Amino acid sequence: MTALGLAEDLKKGLIDRFRSLPMSRATVLAGRTLSDVATNIVSLAIMIGVGCWWGRAEAAQAIGFMLIFPLTFASFSSVPVESMPDGLRQFAEVNPFTQATDAIRALWVGTPAGDSVWLTVVWSVGLIAVFSALSTARYRKTVNK
Repeated sequence: MTALGLAEDLKKGLIDRFRSLPMSRATVLAGRTLSDVATNIVSLAIMIGVGCWWGRAEAAQAIGFMLIFPLTFASFSSVPVESMPDGLRQFAEVNPFTQATDAIRALWVGTPAGDSVWLTVVWSVGLIAVFSALSTARYRKTVNK
């Protein structure tokens, strides 16, 4: 995904604009890579959480994919939010992947991040709270059998 994103940025001329800025050339690669790592960490967390709820690996994989698919593809990390239809654009604007991508890009480039950083923290804390509670409940139920 990092290579595809960089190829798209190069095609659109974004890399040329970055070259004119007083920043390290490695920043573009590092920002893209960290954005993809953040997305993969959230995907992995969801898959692990789902794996704790269903006993069969196939069921966990299918459920995890169904949960993560709309979030990753309906975010700013895949396509510009402005190009989306109204309902999808509104969903993408509050999507945790969009917030994290905006925050990481703004912090790496040094532009104002707006609400993206604190919204990313809120999403992270909220997801951790919900899924740690569900995982703990499932674990207790399994151990007490």
